[in-house]
Amino acid sequence: MGGRIDDFTVVESNPHIIYVATASGGVWKTTNNGVTWKPIFDDQNTSTIGDITVAPSNPDIIWVGTGEPNNRQSSSWGNGVYKSTDGGNRLFKSRDRGETLEASIDLTTQQDRDKLPLMGVLSDKNTLSRNDGIAFYGDIITISESPLKEGLLSVGTDDGNLQVSQDGGKTWKNVISKVPGVPKYTYVSRIVTSHFHEGTAYATFDGHRNNDFKSYVFMTADYGETWKSISSNLPEGGTVNVIREHHRNPNLLFVGTEQGAYIKGSLGHKVFVAPNPPFGVIISYYLKEKVKENVKIVITDSEGKTIRELNGPKEAGIN
Repeated sequence: MGGRIDDFTVVESNPHIIYVATASGGVWKTTNNGVTWKPIFDDQNTSTIGDITVAPSNPDIIWVGTGEPNNRQSSSWGNGVYKSTDGGNRLFKSRDRGETLEASIDLTTQQDRDKLPLMGVLSDKNTLSRNDGIAFYGDIITISESPLKEGLLSVGTDDGNLQVSQDGGKTWKNVISKVPGVPKYTYVSRIVTSHFHEGTAYATFDGHRNNDFKSYVFMTADYGETWKSISSNLPEGGTVNVIREHHRNPNLLFVGTEQGAYIKGSLGHKVFVAPNPPFGVIISYYLKEKVKENVKIVITDSEGKTIRELNGPKEAGIN
């Protein structure tokens, strides 16, 4: 489980350079389109990475968020965001594409999770596996740097902070109190800065961990000082995981939720849904070559009784 990939980013000006963030293996880099890989985060005191991005203004600047949103017992806690200038709860910056790193301040709420109730009950010394299911709490989940202004950064955390820096991470301002209607400590699932307007950004929140299944999508046009909801008629029960702005049309947004993919035109005034596949088991099978006869799939129970019969494609390969 520790080898799972949480994020990756590609240098747009040189797509042969790819960075991969892993759950417990740090950051890996390739300069030859994935033929060979080099670890570039081994000297740091955490190996769990949740997010990574290349600065649009300078491909030598890499931002790494430690900690991960899908953590298990095989991964460790984050300790901030790192920045690399040579190609967790802090942001780490590198100015030499990952060769050296410098850390930001702690950008999370800095809560002691052992003092937080679990299913309404505070843990004590007699609680078994009191931190089961989440390795650590207080991690950076999402990072975005403005394509229009170098050093304009936005960071979201799993404990509900939404931080903005306009000086490359030297100073930070937590703007979460300016987002209306979002309960305290709600998980920030995504922050995206605009390709078209310097002060514009989009943020989504996921409250299902606190039994809140509303769809939270917000927009700011003034560097996070004010936010307005653009959730429009997104249905409740489909918490939002991701948002993207179209790279040529500033009025076209894409939103991914637990219920499907949505397209927003005119900044949220209209919504179209692309539904998920039907619920149930997805069956795949391999045919060495195309067959002439019908392909029949028979599903049986533990006693060998037929539950259902299906007709499948006849094509060679994986069907």
